[in-house]
Amino acid sequence: MSEPRLLSELILQLEQKLAERGQTSNAISQYHYIFNVFLSYSKSLGEPYFSHKILTQCLEEHYGITDQVVLSRRQHYKKKVVRAYQMLCDESEGKPFANRYLGPKSMLAIEEHNQAVQSFGEYLSEIGRSPQTIDGYLRFWIIWKSRG
Repeated sequence: MSEPRLLSELILQLEQKLAERGQTSNAISQYHYIFNVFLSYSKSLGEPYFSHKILTQCLEEHYGITDQVVLSRRQHYKKKVVRAYQMLCDESEGKPFANRYLGPKSMLAIEEHNQAVQSFGEYLSEIGRSPQTIDGYLRFWIIWKSRG
């Protein structure tokens, strides 16, 4: 098991990395606020060190996030909170943090639907849509179909 790391130190390192990656000052400020909520929560329990358990408790008690995967498209701030949590987890383990954490739901077992979604993505690419736009459309169709 790795050495316990002070949560405040992890946060400083992470904010520095965000700045080095070219994140806007507004984005860093938003993360800074979320990180400080985590830090305050942890300190209120008398724990200055990073703890998955305590941060998960904070997600549940402070933000009302019990399932980190199933967040609606309208819950942008909660997604940012989960991303901040996941970045801290990665940083605590010495892993580089990923560009995105909340991926699309898994493809359905219905092969015809999967082929249609893939063909639609190829069509969007052919007509010049950006990879981000294509990803957005495909995520929507995968999630929509999985609810149907």
